[in-house]
Amino acid sequence: MDVIGLRKPPEQPLSAPLQPGDSAPYLAAMEPDRPRYLVAFLRHVGCPFAEATVRQLRWLAGQYPEVQCILVSHGDGAVRARWLEKVGGAAGLTVVDDPDREFYGAFGVGYSGAGHFLGLRSLLGVVGLWFKGVRNRSASGTRWQKSATFLLDASRTVLWSHTAAHAADVPRLAPVLERFKGEATPMMTESEASPRLRVRLLEHTPYEGIGNIERWLLQHDARIERTRFYADDWSLPDPEAVDLVIVMGGPMSANDETALPWLKAEKAFLREAVDRGVAVLGICLGAQVIASALGARVYAAPQAEIGWFDVQSVPATTGSIKLPSRLRVLHWHGETFELPPGAIRLASSEVCDNQAFQIGTRVIGLQFHLEATPHSLASMLEHEAGDLVPGPFVQGAEALQAASDDDYRRGAKLMAEVLNYLTRARSTVADTAAGGSILENNQV
Repeated sequence: MDVIGLRKPPEQPLSAPLQPGDSAPYLAAMEPDRPRYLVAFLRHVGCPFAEATVRQLRWLAGQYPEVQCILVSHGDGAVRARWLEKVGGAAGLTVVDDPDREFYGAFGVGYSGAGHFLGLRSLLGVVGLWFKGVRNRSASGTRWQKSATFLLDASRTVLWSHTAAHAADVPRLAPVLERFKGEATPMMTESEASPRLRVRLLEHTPYEGIGNIERWLLQHDARIERTRFYADDWSLPDPEAVDLVIVMGGPMSANDETALPWLKAEKAFLREAVDRGVAVLGICLGAQVIASALGARVYAAPQAEIGWFDVQSVPATTGSIKLPSRLRVLHWHGETFELPPGAIRLASSEVCDNQAFQIGTRVIGLQFHLEATPHSLASMLEHEAGDLVPGPFVQGAEALQAASDDDYRRGAKLMAEVLNYLTRARSTVADTAAGGSILENNQV
């Protein structure tokens, strides 16, 4: 940590902090005819929370190309450039250097007290980011500077603003952009952008990631917590503290309780979550673990199924989600399962009768990978290439990677529909218990 960065600088000219409805100053970097401008002021170059902000903005710039994402820094420009290169670059971002903090002052982004960066929340945040590989590096600028973010419309009217209460206070911005997609949108209070959905990911390997689910979670400003069964310090929450459980895949069997004793704890947790009406989604191994937890048999499939093959939906019954009649999806499994008690079959394939199931409006199991992205598939190929033993329903690496953009897009769209269905169904649980109707033939 550089000592200079701990010295409080002279006060800068400071306007009143901008609030929704105020008119923001003009920045020469603003591109004309943009419907929205997202302006993020960094606390100091090298700050791990600045890196978290850059990563988020870089992702948003790719997902919302109509929005100009502007990054403002008061650190040394050369150091800032080197730091951005270290953290993956500024693709899609407009970078503004403001060493005299002129723009900071004009937007009302002032200084903080020492507690802003030495407080417990900030220090815990630094530790948490450290384990995610987000570090203090190439530090430049004062740590006394607050950070802030503003969303402006085409006329530079502030639609939403957030000034950090402490250094670790980095807001989720995707739900803000989602709220203001339309031409005429109401002002948004800061509390409306706070996390609403509590999500627990149950992960069995470090390399089978959530793929396109990440975008949906960002758009819904989900508060994400993980149980990593492959780590020694895994833990499970009280199901009452969770709105949605997503059970991921893995190369092991749902029957491996002797070799992997955490499977017993996972199944007990899932039984309790289902009993309490928590929304639960299982993917591949995750679907098999849910089935096993609820008393169904998991066994070797007639053939290993690894590749892009069709599944056919079963005609929807009352209360079930409606899947496309036929869909090309990614498979990577050698086992299958019987339907657990009370489950409705949603889809089948040429190899396996049970490819997807639903229990009530709160539990869905998918034996295939709707979450797949080219990156997640590449990770599976890197770690599980030994599964590609030639067979009638096993494709080679080249065929697996030949999937089209449309294949991935269709999978992502259906995955979003499944997640919307599971989380929207929260409002139907009480009605069902009281004898009311539930969603019928729902195609979200």
